[in-house]
Amino acid sequence: MLQKVFEPVAFANIATSFKNKQVLPSSYYVSQLGFFCKQEIKFEKVTSIPLKIRVGSIEYCDWMEGKKTSTYRPNY
Repeated sequence: MLQKVFEPVAFANIATSFKNKQVLPSSYYVSQLGFFCKQEIKFEKVTSIPLKIRVGSIEYCDWMEGKKTSTYRPNY
């Protein structure tokens, strides 16, 4: 009975039905960015120069954004 419920063919059909479907729109990442981040991306695409506009150091901004790769540690 267990074999009839979990047939490999059924799982293969499910996998192929999700294979070609996009869960998020392709512009989702860029649509969630702020104004300056979008301008940085546009500038880098045109010039191939990775320009970064920050109010503090990159480490501090990464820490403020909650990125796990940040090396900044506050002194309080």
